[in-house]
Amino acid sequence: MAHNDHLRGVGTVLLRRLAHIAHANGIRHLVADVLTTNHLMFKVLHDASLHPQHKSYDSGAVHLDIDLAELKPESD
Repeated sequence: MAHNDHLRGVGTVLLRRLAHIAHANGIRHLVADVLTTNHLMFKVLHDASLHPQHKSYDSGAVHLDIDLAELKPESD
């Protein structure tokens, strides 16, 4: 059974918040390996205003490096 909040933006909000908490605690980069076919994950990253600075492709996956210095300030 699918989770009731699937495709409602919960993941985007959580990822954005995680990025801000990480940045506030001295973490400067997030890295992720995402399947090239996982279009929803790329949308979540985009919607969370997390834009990879570096990409490399390997066996159907994309390695992403997200520079947290580029984060937009959080709005309350």
